[in-house]
Amino acid sequence: MTGQYYERETGGGHTSSGRNGEKATSGDQVNIQVSGGQNQFGGRGSVFHQGGGPAVSQAPSTAQRPGPEMEGAPISALYAFGDIVGYSKLNARLQEESQDRLTRVLDRSLAEAGVRPEMVTPQDQGDARLLSFPADTDVARVLAVMPHYVNSELLARNEDLAPHARMRIRLSFTMGPARPGKTGHAGEAPIAVVRLVNFTGFRSAMTTATQSNCGVIMDDYLYRGYVLQDFRPDMNAGEYVPVQVSIPEKGFAAAAWIRLFGCSKQQVESMVGPADWGWAQ
Repeated sequence: MTGQYYERETGGGHTSSGRNGEKATSGDQVNIQVSGGQNQFGGRGSVFHQGGGPAVSQAPSTAQRPGPEMEGAPISALYAFGDIVGYSKLNARLQEESQDRLTRVLDRSLAEAGVRPEMVTPQDQGDARLLSFPADTDVARVLAVMPHYVNSELLARNEDLAPHARMRIRLSFTMGPARPGKTGHAGEAPIAVVRLVNFTGFRSAMTTATQSNCGVIMDDYLYRGYVLQDFRPDMNAGEYVPVQVSIPEKGFAAAAWIRLFGCSKQQVESMVGPADWGWAQ
C-alpha cells in the first residue's frame, strides 16, 4: 500500500479512512497516520493479516529505546484504547463528566499497573483515548492490572446510579512497531487497536451484556505471548473467548480474544459466536 493512510474517529465510535488527495468528512478528527510505503499486513507481532485464516502469532521480543543514532526509528510498543460505551446517547453534562472520568480512570489504572501516566503518550478523541506506552513497559502487568482496575472503579461508581447515567468502557490492546508522526503514531499497531475496539461483535456483546462495566479485546499476539503463558496469577486466560475480527471494507482481519467482566465465558461465547479457527483452543 503506498501513500499516506489516515483514520478518522467520529463521536459515535465509527471510523472512516482514505489516502492522500481524498476529501475527509468535515467534523472528523485525524487520529492515526501511517507513513507511505509500509505494508499494512503481516509482520512480526502484527495483528494485520491478509487471507482467509487467522494471523499467526510470534513470540514476544524485548524492545529497546533507540539511541541518538536511531532517532526516528520505529519502536515496538504496547498500545491501548479506551472507549466509552453509549457516549452519543448521553446528554452534554454526562458527556463532559464521562470524558473527565475516562481520563482519571485510565490514569489511575496506569499507576496501579506501575506505569507513570506522564510517561504514556495519550491521544484524546472525545469519547475515547489512545495510549502509547514506553518501550520498557511491563506488558504482562499492564494486561493483568489495567482491566481489573478499570472494572473495579466502574463497578463502584455505577452501583447506585440509574442505567442511563452509568459509565461503561471498552478496552483494546495491541503491540507492534510504530513511530511518532505529525498527527499521531505511524504504524500498524495503533491502527489495529482502534479496529479491535470497534469490532462489531465486541460492540454488540457490550450492548447486550448491560451488566458488564468493562470489556476487553486484545490481539492474538498479546494473548498467546503474555496472557496464555500465565506469567501472573491474575492473567485469567481462561476467561477469554477467541474471535475472528474481519472488516473487509478496511482490508483488516485479525485473530483476537475477548473478555467481558460480569459475564461467564459461556455467556460471551453465546454472544460473539464461534471463532472459526480450530487451533484457538
